[in-house]
Amino acid sequence: MARRLRRPLSYGLVTMLAISSATLAAAAHAAPNSGGGAGRPYDSAVWQESRVTTRYGDSVAVELCFPARAGVRAPGRFPVVGGLIYTSAAGNNPCSAQLAYIKAGYVYAEIQVPGSGGSEGGPWDYADKDWALHNYDAIEWIAKQPWSTGKLGTIGGSGNGVSQLWTSQYRPPHLTTMIPQVSSHNGYDMQYPGGVRSFALVTLLCGIPGALTTAENGIYAPPTSQEQVEEMLKIQEQKATELRGNPYCPPTYGAFQHPEYDSYWRDLNTSHIENVTIPVWVQGSWDDLFVNASQHDYLTFGSKNKMFSMGYVSHAGGSPGFDPVAQSIRWFDYWLKGHKKNGILDDLRNGRFQYQSWEEWKPKQAADYPIPGTNYTKFYLDNGAPDPEANGSVSTSRPKTAGSESYVYDPASGAVVGGPYSGFARSHNQSDPSNRDTVAYVDPGGRGDQRLDPAGRVVYLGQPLKRDMEVTGPITATVYASTTAADTDFVVKLLDVEPSDPSSFDGKHAPPGFWHEVQPGYLKGTYRSYKSGYVKQTPIPVGKVVRYQIEVWPTSWYFRKGHRVGLTISSSDTLAAGPNTNPAQVTIYHSKKYPSEITLPLIPKSATRYVTDQYMHTKHGASGATVGSSSATPAAGQSRASAPADGRTTALVDASASPGDLGASVHSRAGEGVVSRTARRLVATTRDLAAGGGRLAALAGLVMAAAGFGLRRRWVRRATAATYRRA
Repeated sequence: MARRLRRPLSYGLVTMLAISSATLAAAAHAAPNSGGGAGRPYDSAVWQESRVTTRYGDSVAVELCFPARAGVRAPGRFPVVGGLIYTSAAGNNPCSAQLAYIKAGYVYAEIQVPGSGGSEGGPWDYADKDWALHNYDAIEWIAKQPWSTGKLGTIGGSGNGVSQLWTSQYRPPHLTTMIPQVSSHNGYDMQYPGGVRSFALVTLLCGIPGALTTAENGIYAPPTSQEQVEEMLKIQEQKATELRGNPYCPPTYGAFQHPEYDSYWRDLNTSHIENVTIPVWVQGSWDDLFVNASQHDYLTFGSKNKMFSMGYVSHAGGSPGFDPVAQSIRWFDYWLKGHKKNGILDDLRNGRFQYQSWEEWKPKQAADYPIPGTNYTKFYLDNGAPDPEANGSVSTSRPKTAGSESYVYDPASGAVVGGPYSGFARSHNQSDPSNRDTVAYVDPGGRGDQRLDPAGRVVYLGQPLKRDMEVTGPITATVYASTTAADTDFVVKLLDVEPSDPSSFDGKHAPPGFWHEVQPGYLKGTYRSYKSGYVKQTPIPVGKVVRYQIEVWPTSWYFRKGHRVGLTISSSDTLAAGPNTNPAQVTIYHSKKYPSEITLPLIPKSATRYVTDQYMHTKHGASGATVGSSSATPAAGQSRASAPADGRTTALVDASASPGDLGASVHSRAGEGVVSRTARRLVATTRDLAAGGGRLAALAGLVMAAAGFGLRRRWVRRATAATYRRA
């Protein structure tokens, strides 16, 4: 690693320029993030199939992708990025999808978990500890190979993220770090949010790729009678316990027999991630079905070195201003290669939480999550409905007079707008935040306009906001209610109500008066509170006013000036949540004695900072490839080539790669500490000027780079500026 030049200024500007020229020239030919020796950048991958014999005598399939140049496998030892994959096919070539990691100087290892792909063992089961230990053995085998440095990091989303949680608790010695993306938490919080059975998750889990699905795995129409409610519930139970209509749904085995958080859940592989102390970067999405789990993963991991990133990308990676591939490479460079000056240390010290807010769409960063300095503000329910569609109001003022509102819960005609998730997310998610799809706004079967909800709820609306308001972090609600049933569920939904002025509609965003669902929250009333841990149910005293504490899913939402804060309370979210089979009349109370409220995490501007140039030095050639994808189709600009025999191998060549990519090389060298921060800012200009072919332009760039190495005299800055102008 080159040191900062410490010669006196009299040593000469010419000498400095010569050294800078040599450094930049060397960088142009250095392999970015190489783990296996110097040379030009890796531009391709060589695929090799391997098998690992586990402690149980069966085998796990591992697909290996080695860094290569022009289709020839590069020599040397490399750190490993691994995926614990459950949706891959046997003999799958993952190299195309993972080429960004390979070109960055990593061996990519796709570990096909037991019972999937070409692996023996299985099935993919929450409760099977032997399953996790198969993964353990595969990780340790990889780390001990002669081409491995012994350091391995894992990455993957959804079930592939769950695989990381399961395996990491057994602490494989060579598992150095991991990046679980849109992953679950302890299993219970996914299948029983707030103690309420989740049909959204069951529909998802029982329809995963590779399962033989039938109509019973699809979306049910809303029931029209009490008998249909009970039959629908019975069908779902049979699917999970008797494999009815679906021979592969192991994540739900036994779950319906354990509605309380008992020893069944405490013994699951996902239950003890507080024991995980390796560095962890949790990446998720605010509009994902797994959003609450992502929050709790980050808060529960025992690691002192952990980060948290959240966007609006549904069940995928990336968001405006956040490239998950480039960011993950930056993370792996720090922990697996020792590149200590690539910004990760600064993030861990000052910006562990990276996120974006709905309707703001600007990358931001805060010291931690929940954000230090958060103003947790209670919005109380009260009398005085400000709108004909509301039953009451909501404001930050405590109620001075007593009031109450009632609704009737009928299991056969509960609220349906909450409906099944579209894939993994609510319909307000779109890939392009500047061009919203208006069709989704009027879709009563998705997460559309909440005004379309039928009867069976109460609504509270606030006055138009006088200023913009950011809500980011955990949300809770306290509801005082009485019910005519000994077992009643509560569903609280936070709303963002658009202005009703027709002139505000631009054809792209929500129509006037639209009611966004920001987030829901669930609680089975027999638990009373999310703080109970859901370990024991107690019948509700009929007709008595009871206090309920409800965990609403976290969010980051930018309420615009003129919008209203809204709240609905009901007893169903068909079919996202399983219906409670008990009809009930529910009364919600608000007064000085019964201060029903929702607590919102309001964020002062001083608590965060916008991220502008932070990621500038993380462009490792990543193109936003989907992490964990099993596609083996070459991307544009890639071709297949032969490679030396090494078991069964295939080479994947990126024909568009430039061996002398100065930008990528200097980024890499900067990450190794060769170039100072100032020089990193200037190197892009150097590259652009040099690309024009002018010697004076190149000289100007070198002078600027030299200044970044420590020349701070005023005359040097003036000369640099003058040279730049002439160039």
